[in-house]
Amino acid sequence: DFSPAFLAKALEESLRRLHTDYLDLWQAHNLKLHQMNDELVETLDKLKQSGKIRHWGVALGPAIGWREEGVIAIEQWRAAVVQTVFNMLEQHPGREFCELLDESPVGGVISRVPHSSGILQDIYTLDSTFDDHRKFRDRNWLVYGLKKVEMLRHIQKSHGCTMGQLAMKWLLSWPSVVSIEPNIGTEAELREFATACDGKLLNHAEMLEIQNLVESDFSLGTEAHACDLKSSVSNSGITISRYQRGEPVPQRGPQVGVGR
Repeated sequence: DFSPAFLAKALEESLRRLHTDYLDLWQAHNLKLHQMNDELVETLDKLKQSGKIRHWGVALGPAIGWREEGVIAIEQWRAAVVQTVFNMLEQHPGREFCELLDESPVGGVISRVPHSSGILQDIYTLDSTFDDHRKFRDRNWLVYGLKKVEMLRHIQKSHGCTMGQLAMKWLLSWPSVVSIEPNIGTEAELREFATACDGKLLNHAEMLEIQNLVESDFSLGTEAHACDLKSSVSNSGITISRYQRGEPVPQRGPQVGVGR
C-alpha cells in the first residue's frame, strides 16, 4: 500500500519504534510499475520537506529484475538510492543502473545479495544441499556458479583476498555503489567483509575481463546464463538477463529532484 495515508501512518510507526524523529533513508520496497505515479512522488517529497525523512529511495524485489522501475526511479524521479540484487555473477540490471547514475548528479546503488546467495564465498560444493530460499534456485546456479568462481580465481589471488572479499571489491569499484548488504552470520564474516573495504579496488582491465566473462556466459554455454529477470513489461513476467541500456521505459510521474 503506497497511498499517502498508509505511508504517513507507517512512517510514524517506524519513528516510534526506533525512538527517533527522522530517518536518514526511507525506501519504497517491492514497488511495481503500476504503483509508480505522481501522488507517490509528491507524498515522499512532502515527507522529506517535513524533516521526517532526509532521503528516499526504491528497493526493487523481492527477486532480481524490475529494470523499468529502477530506470524510472533514477532518470525520472532522481531517487537517492536504488536497491537491487547486484553481484559479479548477476550483473543485470544493476550494471545499467550504475552507468546511469554515473551520469546523474544524485543517487546511488545499494547492492543486495552481493555474494550470489553464497556462491561467491567459497562455502559450497556440488554436494551442498539447502533448506532455505536457495532450494528454489535452478541447480545450474550451483553447478555453473562453482565453475565460474574457478574462472575468477586468478583475479582473487592477484588481490591476495578471499573470493567473498573480491566480490565486495568488485562492487566497490563501481563509483555509484554507495552501500553493500551482505549476509553476516558470524564475527569472522563481519571481519572478512569489513577488511574488503580497504580502498584497494579492481582496475579497469579486471572489471572489463569480468564483464566479458559474464556476457559470454564464461564460455560455458547457455545453461550457464544468469537467471531470468522479473519484469513488469514482459507478457510472461520475466525477461532474459541481458544489458538493456537505451531501451525505452514508460513515463511515471514528473521528472523532479525530490530524492536529492
